[in-house]
Amino acid sequence: MLSDLLKGEKLSSLYHFILLTHNPYFMKPAFKMFTLAAGIFCGLAFSASGQQQGLIGKTNFLSYLEEAPPPPASLQEAARIAYGPDILQPDPLALQRVFQPIRDKVERTREQYRQAYAGKYGQDGDAGQASAAVNGNPIVAGMGGVEKVQQMDEAQAEAAARQAAAGYQQDIMQSMGGDMAVLYQKMLSDPAYRERFEKMNDQEKALELQKYMGPASTNNMTPMTPQQMAKQQQSLHSRDKVRDAMEVNEKITAIYQQLQDAAAAFGRAMDEWKATPVSHEDIEAEFNQKYNALPEIVAGEAGRQKDPEQFRLLKLRTAEAHRERAANGLKRHTALYGELKQQYKLAVSDYLGYMSRNSHKVNGDIAGLYDGTNTELAVIDFEISLLGLAEGLAKWSEELTQEAASWEKYYQETQAAFGQR
Repeated sequence: MLSDLLKGEKLSSLYHFILLTHNPYFMKPAFKMFTLAAGIFCGLAFSASGQQQGLIGKTNFLSYLEEAPPPPASLQEAARIAYGPDILQPDPLALQRVFQPIRDKVERTREQYRQAYAGKYGQDGDAGQASAAVNGNPIVAGMGGVEKVQQMDEAQAEAAARQAAAGYQQDIMQSMGGDMAVLYQKMLSDPAYRERFEKMNDQEKALELQKYMGPASTNNMTPMTPQQMAKQQQSLHSRDKVRDAMEVNEKITAIYQQLQDAAAAFGRAMDEWKATPVSHEDIEAEFNQKYNALPEIVAGEAGRQKDPEQFRLLKLRTAEAHRERAANGLKRHTALYGELKQQYKLAVSDYLGYMSRNSHKVNGDIAGLYDGTNTELAVIDFEISLLGLAEGLAKWSEELTQEAASWEKYYQETQAAFGQR
């Protein structure tokens, strides 16, 4: 979450309220659907400032996945990575030198996101400017303004917003007059017609109006004032923003679910492997059982003790069994890692492809946080989570390397202590 990423940069009360209650990525489903619908009539001016111009869609997340160190190919390689060239005299920093670079790269990129957007959404942002922008929303204005809305609970806010949206729509209709209201409704309900109409020149529009509404209506029609035309365009643009917001949120939600499904499948496969015989726990249990059954001998002043030769052979066989289990586990885990990474790459490629075609649909208008049409913040959070994929793969690979290396080290130490006599 960007709010977590800001590391103590406290959000203003306005932003805090907006983030918790009205951002489409976090709001309750029922209220989210309402605010998106109400946004059709929100009347916010559409401008270039509402479009994202920062890092969104520009980070090559695939390269991060590739730079995450994969699991080692063997127990011997795992030991070399974890302990350095001499397993019996381990280098305490060997493992860190391999895995720290990707962690550092991810953190540097997180910092870039923080620097790019903290001023807009964090403490450095102009809360007064944002409040004024939100109050410029006719729906919010009709609800009494930001301060009044902040004092409402969810049910009160929903009721007030419904009333304000209905009033705003009615105001548009009355200001246009009956004939223009009919045309307005058609343009709202038929995007293809609206696009075709907007491409016409003035003469073509006049002919279209005459054809659509009839000669009598056209002759008696009162021309729209600039204010009426601006209000109509604002409402049409708001409808587009709502449609874009729903599309963007649905896309990132679908990709997020795809990633979650891949991670869940990976977790289930890991659990299945742990349950297969013969586990390290099974091997230890067998060792204890056989150790207790070893015959005892009297060894002078040392007294009675387990037969040293049989104990030595049992230790060697047990170390060999652990090593075999670890090698099989490494092979299985490496395959699972490859499957998970491939699923991550497919999901990330899907996202990058979508953003290359649709980044213009991401709305960075601060006021859009309030009516549910701002998707920039949700996309920022999503991209930060994509950075975490590489970090997660690296962490899992590091843990696997450490575990595999520990069993190889145990085997080598056992060989050194109980090997050839």
